[in-house]
Amino acid sequence: MNKLGMKLILLALSFMVLTACDEDDGYDTSLKKDPPLFEMGTMYLEPTMVTDKDPSTFKTIIYKGQFDRRMFDRRVDRDVKVHAYVFDITFDDGLTCEAQVNLEFESRENALVEAEKYSTAIGRIPHCLREKIRTISIHKGNNYFGGGDGDILVHTGMGEEYIKEGVLEEAMIHEAGHVSLDPYHYNKAYRKAQADDVAFVSKYAEDYPDREDIAESFVTFLMVECKADRIDDDMLEKIKTGNKHRLAYFRAQNFNVYPFKR
Repeated sequence: MNKLGMKLILLALSFMVLTACDEDDGYDTSLKKDPPLFEMGTMYLEPTMVTDKDPSTFKTIIYKGQFDRRMFDRRVDRDVKVHAYVFDITFDDGLTCEAQVNLEFESRENALVEAEKYSTAIGRIPHCLREKIRTISIHKGNNYFGGGDGDILVHTGMGEEYIKEGVLEEAMIHEAGHVSLDPYHYNKAYRKAQADDVAFVSKYAEDYPDREDIAESFVTFLMVECKADRIDDDMLEKIKTGNKHRLAYFRAQNFNVYPFKR
């Protein structure tokens, strides 16, 4: 066989190997699936999943002073420089973070009320979701919460709406999922679980599979694993059947869910 023939064979073999690797490594979550399990976001599915009667790991809050901080503000959709009231927060499982409160609350005492309120709510969510939280940024405004880059964003007008609807802690679970889970779990194994499940858990997750799927799905994982006694049986069965591969993925991580109980 001449050299040209040998090169052609080697090229063909290389193409076959590369194609096989692509088939093994790529999981196409855009393929046609069943409709989402729920139209609404998962934080709204069951307001009694976590309530203000549940224990909080929040332990202490200590005022540090006023400092210049860069904080994201959804009212202007960008980072802003804020001279903030700053508090050290500790939880009873050894985790810590800071609360940084916009000076617009006008006094240290008012800032303390807000910082303690939202730190207490965060203390009710699992250890694994609080692990990477470095700051809680608190502003006025009726704007959505946010989570990312070590920060939980709170707008107190929306916070009051969440409290009225009974979903403040569920909102914190969702946003903390962005902080503590997203950077580490959009991996090959999770992508396979996405591809293998028959549907996305919510329309929001379906619309943003690379951004919202983990935060949306982890809420329902906690429902199944830790709060099943508070969830409608039909809802639980729907989640277990429709998202069994995602549930198995989360279960395999052996997350620390304190103060929840399995």
